Amino acid sequence: MKFICEPVAIGHRGEGLPVTIDLSVSARSQLADVELVIVKDYYSSFRRPHVPPFKTTAGEYLGSFGAGLDKSFLCPEMPLPSHLASMVSLGAQCDTFWGKQAIAMVHAGRAGCIAPVHFDWDHSWVAHVCLTGRKRFFFFPPKSGWLLSPIINTSALCIPRFSDPDRRALIHRLDGLEIVLEAGQGILFPSFVWHGVLYEEASLSLSVRFERHLGGRPFRALPRSWWLQRLVARFFDQSYGPEAFEFLTRYLERFFFMKSGWKARYRIINDLCRRTLLEYGEEEGATEFVGENFSAEIVLAGEALRFYYGDACKVSASSDDGRILRACEYLFEGIDRPPDNDLQLAAYALRVKQGLAPQRGLIGIKEV
Repeated sequence: MKFICEPVAIGHRGEGLPVTIDLSVSARSQLADVELVIVKDYYSSFRRPHVPPFKTTAGEYLGSFGAGLDKSFLCPEMPLPSHLASMVSLGAQCDTFWGKQAIAMVHAGRAGCIAPVHFDWDHSWVAHVCLTGRKRFFFFPPKSGWLLSPIINTSALCIPRFSDPDRRALIHRLDGLEIVLEAGQGILFPSFVWHGVLYEEASLSLSVRFERHLGGRPFRALPRSWWLQRLVARFFDQSYGPEAFEFLTRYLERFFFMKSGWKARYRIINDLCRRTLLEYGEEEGATEFVGENFSAEIVLAGEALRFYYGDACKVSASSDDGRILRACEYLFEGIDRPPDNDLQLAAYALRVKQGLAPQRGLIGIKEV
């Protein structure tokens, strides 16, 4: 079975990027038996008693068993099990991708479930196909993110549960887009575009992520930031290159060599992103100061920021550590390495488990 994924016409155009997801009949029938990890969505679980994830098959979750669950339980994403990987492939022209493998993910939700408006941090293209049911996507360009009450990479606005008139007004105001995806239909979009989902029917979906240009991997290992997201979107459109490399060097110098606490360095790197946007003439959202005396991001995400940023400049980057060297080779594959920063970035990536070579959900790419 071949599913055509049409580019989403928002911000980063995908014209001339024909992509298909090829799924064998056997794989599709076996997906009902795949064991999913079911969790509560971000908004429902915020500041409420923790409900541990549990596992059940896709067939059970989308069938009678799932009927007993409330609308907050879903499988936001899960790597495609390895026994199905050989039955799924990405079809694209040879100049459409860089790399030999793509990453396939399974998604499932019942009617009324949502995925919050967010952006992903792997800087790849996402080919997404709805296999069963119906779901509604909401897209916003990176430049509009400052108006979405962003907290790291998630919007504090529960847009999928807005009333229809309010949602349409916000989408119009922020140059967004709304797309209904029926069974058998597919879309294509960059992972760092703001996107969210409302499941209108019980639905099972498959997405495939792939890289088109080299140069984006080092940015994956950097802390998520909606300021940095706007710059990476610009570099992504330019296929990375000298401008991206020069900015990366400046960023790493501040991130690893500033002898200050996590909060000070967090503000320093965000200020660097803001000033760089101004240098590029992107003043919208970069000239305003939101929450100078109170930052919801620092308050709500402070524990994680403190844990990951706290001693980033002290991360050991011994060249004798084979794992660090392998991570460095992956992050900087095919591009130059910033002087004196590559090993520190690789060591940091290993510590936070971000920006490393994927191990699960790997599928093949074939030329069409």
